[in-house]
Amino acid sequence: IGSGDRDGDRDRDRDRDGEWGLHPEGRAGRVRVNSERSKSRGGGWVLGNWVIGDWVLGIRYWVLAAGVAGVLALPVLVPQARLTAKYFRSERTIRRNSAQWVDYVRLDVRSWGHAGMPWLREEGGSGQRLYPGTGLLGLAVLGFAAGWRGGRRGWAVFCAGGAALAVLISLGLNLHLGEWHPYQLLRSFFPGYAQLRSPFRMAVFVQVFLVGLAALGVGALWGWRGRAGRGLAILIVVLSLIEVLTPPARLWSADAVLDQPDWARWLATQPEGAVVMLPFNASGKASDFEDTTVGMVLSLFHGKPLVNGYSGFFPYGYRVTREILEGFPSEEGMARLRKLGVVYVVTERGWLTPERAASLEGLGAVRVFEGEGRVVFSVR
Repeated sequence: IGSGDRDGDRDRDRDRDGEWGLHPEGRAGRVRVNSERSKSRGGGWVLGNWVIGDWVLGIRYWVLAAGVAGVLALPVLVPQARLTAKYFRSERTIRRNSAQWVDYVRLDVRSWGHAGMPWLREEGGSGQRLYPGTGLLGLAVLGFAAGWRGGRRGWAVFCAGGAALAVLISLGLNLHLGEWHPYQLLRSFFPGYAQLRSPFRMAVFVQVFLVGLAALGVGALWGWRGRAGRGLAILIVVLSLIEVLTPPARLWSADAVLDQPDWARWLATQPEGAVVMLPFNASGKASDFEDTTVGMVLSLFHGKPLVNGYSGFFPYGYRVTREILEGFPSEEGMARLRKLGVVYVVTERGWLTPERAASLEGLGAVRVFEGEGRVVFSVR
């Protein structure tokens, strides 16, 4: 089996006991068998050897890829599966955090390219803005065509298929065929998906695969008409980036963390004991946890365990604690704090009315520190 010349020996080779065919890699050439006996014996042996050898080589690559993936992923997946197995996401939560088709034609209104694309939507959907950008989409389409025609079909199909699959997964429970939800298969059979709260985040992989196709598109432009093609490729890439920029970046001032408030400095000098910060977050909305996250960072400074916190997975009983502390000070609330090992109650001055202060002291709390914005009680 050989590739052969395309022109010079063509006529001579046709006169022999041979046949024209394709090289195993797809190049035009000849697959020549010199005799009927070779066709029946030697030719069959060579073809069978090539097929079996190629199959074995492919298996070796798959085994190697699985081994590398296992070495990288198992140290994370095994403890993650163990720690999250007891948590459960309701279908209501998953559906609320699943993408909808219209989300893929929504772009952040602050993006520079938003005003120039009238086909984009500003309302509807789940509230997510998942449009990858016109420039990226255009380069991806060009890249798929270039890959299909230029011998990179495997890469083009892989990236396009990956992007399509990621879109379908991002739709989560909003994708259904009658009463059947394909996403339920992932939740049932693939570790981690039962605890996954926000399927829409798979849109990240949509853009990753589109970048893989766009790379082929940029390569096609780069080799087209010399400098003109290279200049056009650079221009499109730059415009694609500008299109989705949302400057200026929104930054949050961390003065409360950087300045280390007086109560945190005092707490750092005290004996060990858990801390609770009041008022507790009013609900499960992310916006209600802003003060909590500041307290979490400050706990790194004073070194005391904190009952308050924020996470994708809340510890068992956290919601119960929040509900009990809604009516704090109370005997039930004080019993809950002592059960959790709380020693220090850090209260905001605005929350600590005279009535609440009297109730706290009536339940056995002792005022141990008064700062500018916080008052600390001990319930040891």
